[in-house]
Amino acid sequence: MTQTNSPFAAELLRRNAQQGDGQDDHGSSEQNKKKKAKHSSTGGSPVAWMTFMLICSVLYLIPEAVFNAVLTTVAGGQQSTVEDLHVAELFGRTISGIGVSLLLADLIIKGRLATRFCRSLMVLLMILVVAWPTVFFGQKWLVDYLIINPSTSEQRQQAFFAQMLRRALVEKSVVVEGIQYQPDAVHSAEEKTFLSVIGGLVYADNHLITELERRKVEIVSKFVRDQAMNNFTDHYQTYDQFRKQLRGQYLNYRKQSQVYNQAIADSGVRADEYWLQMQNEIADGWRLYQKGEMAFEARLDGRAQEVAPKIYDYFERRGKCQSYNSSSSRGRCLERLDDRYREMPSISFEARHPNS
Repeated sequence: MTQTNSPFAAELLRRNAQQGDGQDDHGSSEQNKKKKAKHSSTGGSPVAWMTFMLICSVLYLIPEAVFNAVLTTVAGGQQSTVEDLHVAELFGRTISGIGVSLLLADLIIKGRLATRFCRSLMVLLMILVVAWPTVFFGQKWLVDYLIINPSTSEQRQQAFFAQMLRRALVEKSVVVEGIQYQPDAVHSAEEKTFLSVIGGLVYADNHLITELERRKVEIVSKFVRDQAMNNFTDHYQTYDQFRKQLRGQYLNYRKQSQVYNQAIADSGVRADEYWLQMQNEIADGWRLYQKGEMAFEARLDGRAQEVAPKIYDYFERRGKCQSYNSSSSRGRCLERLDDRYREMPSISFEARHPNS
């Protein structure tokens, strides 16, 4: 290969090199544009999904705040019932299932998956289908398995004493030294919170549990008496209404009892009346029977006297027909006699009332 020092050749080589560099830059820019176009065609921006998750999280905080307020009211309320606690439990487990589902969706749906809104929404629905029932039923199972079932009789007794102390404190049946509590005043959020956690405080204090166990009969007696006296007006109204109903039922019973006793006392007289009435009906029936029998015999005799001569004449004529020597004459005679006999009225008797 020969080397040349010609200026023309050097300039030509320089231009070829610049042209090659330009083509390389143009090719790389085209490749970048194609990659961006491909990326744009395969997915979008995750902003839409992030906005949707933010809205879901904000909406989730609303029932969460409501549940906290309901839990404080039920646990620290004055008139909370077992049904109220059950409803609060179901509501809390429902909200927990939704919260765990949103948390799992935030951890799983990210990166390129978050750029596909429809696919992300389908994944969220799948997470809800799996996570929500797992959390809803799993919470109850865990509480029963880890807390309720392993608890001993002493622990359950302490829990009962704690609940009894809270109710007695609400009803002013007991006064705890060092605790400024006004049961008649409207409970503030702090007081409701205190009533909701007092069970745990009592449960953790062995000295207080011992004191409660020592005076449990006195506390329970005063609590039951105060509970009854608080609703004394309602109880008395119920008693008064029941008393009036009982009096009305007794008056009705006494009236019916008098009717029954009078019927028993008059049973002999009524039996004699029925016996006399039956004897009279039997005598009247016997007289009607005898009268009917006499009327029947009279009709029978009259009909017999009417029919007997005709029958006698029939047999007399039949005897004369038998005396014919010629069989043809005898046959014609008997045939005429039989036809005349058939024309005779039949003997029948119609049923008639004896008085008719």
